[in-house]
Amino acid sequence: MTLSHLPRPVTGPFVAARNGIVYVAGGLAGANDIVASLQESTRIVLQPAVQLAGAKDDVITFLQAYEVATDRWTQLAPMPEPRFDGCGAQWVGGLLVVMGGWTYIPEALPHNDAFVYDPAGGVWRR
Repeated sequence: MTLSHLPRPVTGPFVAARNGIVYVAGGLAGANDIVASLQESTRIVLQPAVQLAGAKDDVITFLQAYEVATDRWTQLAPMPEPRFDGCGAQWVGGLLVVMGGWTYIPEALPHNDAFVYDPAGGVWRR
């Protein structure tokens, strides 16, 4: 089975799975090498789905969802700020928590805060 490619391939994203959906937040744009590994992980680990997070410069803020059953990508709400190579992502009480990460705005800096995504409302908060 061949899966659709990510609309915007990324490297260094935040990833967490829940209820057959893989959420992928942030990352650096244009990294084609992650496409194959993400597709393989999705096929093996989850079966029905992948949610990805869009772009300021080369750092991504997108949040997209890939449904394995339909082989279709859907764009969701962008993160409040671009981030990559963070401490990870975890589901806590039905909310997706994205922790830390780096940005190039204004320069390459690490962050010690977190963003929280509420899938019911489709909104992010700090």
